[in-house]
Amino acid sequence: MKSKAIPIGKEEPGRRDGSRARASGAEAPNRNTARTLAANRAQEPGHFSRPFGPEAGIQLQRTVGNRVLSRLLTARTAVHREIDPGKLNIVGEDHDKEKLLAPGHNVTLRNLEKATMARLFPPENYWLENHFRFQTEGGVRFGDSPKLRGESFLAEIRDGMESALGWSEKYAGNPAAKLPKLQKILNEIQPYIFNTRAEVAKLRDENREGEANAMEELVDVCETWRAGLQGMVDGLAGANGDVDLVEAFSDPLLDLVNSASVTIEQITVAIGEDNATQRFEPRSLEMLKAANLAKNNPPGIWKVGNMHISDIKDADEKPGWPKLDTDTVTITDKVEFWNNYINKK
Repeated sequence: MKSKAIPIGKEEPGRRDGSRARASGAEAPNRNTARTLAANRAQEPGHFSRPFGPEAGIQLQRTVGNRVLSRLLTARTAVHREIDPGKLNIVGEDHDKEKLLAPGHNVTLRNLEKATMARLFPPENYWLENHFRFQTEGGVRFGDSPKLRGESFLAEIRDGMESALGWSEKYAGNPAAKLPKLQKILNEIQPYIFNTRAEVAKLRDENREGEANAMEELVDVCETWRAGLQGMVDGLAGANGDVDLVEAFSDPLLDLVNSASVTIEQITVAIGEDNATQRFEPRSLEMLKAANLAKNNPPGIWKVGNMHISDIKDADEKPGWPKLDTDTVTITDKVEFWNNYINKK
C-alpha cells in the first residue's frame, strides 16, 4: 500500500521539529549507512534515477548560469505545505513567466520557478499547461484537451478573419494607405495557426485520427488564406506609390480578404459559435477529469492558467462536475504559490 506523503513543513504528531520519529531504541544511521540506503532505493522500481532534491536544484542552477538565481534559491530553503511531493500539484499562473526577473539580470521568472521546484521534483516533472500527459489503458492522454485547445485557436483565427473583413469594408477605397492595420491582423493570426497544428499532432498522439484530420483540413485552409494575403500585402507595400501596381494589387487583395467569409462559415460549422473565452470552462472540466485519472503519474507540478484553478476549486458548485481527488491531487492558486515559494523571504 502506498503511504501517504507528509508535505514538507507539516509536523508529524509528537514531533515539534517536524522530523519523522524512529522506532524506540533505534540508532540514527551514520552517513555511510544513509548512502547505502539511498543507493539501494535508487534501484527500486519507479525510483527516479536522475538527480533529485537539492542536487537537481543545483544542476538546474548551473544550467541557468546566474549568480542572482543561486542566491535567491539559497534563501528559499523553507517549503510551505500546499505543495505535496507525493502528489500531482496543479498550480495557477498568468502564462507570463518569460519576462526578466529584474532589470539587468538574465533570469526569467519561469527559470527561477523551475529551479525552486527542482528541490522537490525532478525537472522533467514540471509541466506547462499544454505539456502534461499521462498514460491510461487506452494510451497516452493530455491533461489539457487537444480538441478543445485546437478549437479555441480556430475561434481566435475566425475572430482575426472577421477583423480583416471589417478592415476591407472600411478601407476598400484606399487599401494601400492602411496596410499596417491589415498586417497587424495577419501577425495576430499566424501564431494561432501554428498552435492549432500542435494540437493536431497531440490528437494523433492520442490516436484520434478522425478529429486530427478534420482539424488539419480547417487549419490548412486558414493558412492558405493567410499566406496568399501576406504575399499580396507585401506586393502592395512594395509598389512604392506606383499607380499601376497599386491598382493591380488592390482589387485581388480585397477579393482575397473577403473570401474569408467562406472559411469563417466552415469554422463555425465545425466548432460552433462559441469564442475562445466561452471554451475556457469546458477546458477546466477536462483538466479536472484528467487530474483524477492520472493516479499512476509521477508526482510533480502542473502549471495552468489561474482561471482554470478557480473553476476547479468551484467544482462542487458546478452541476455534473466531479470532485477533485485530494488523495492524489493538490490545487494552489498563483498568489498562494508565489507568496509561499517564489517570493518567500
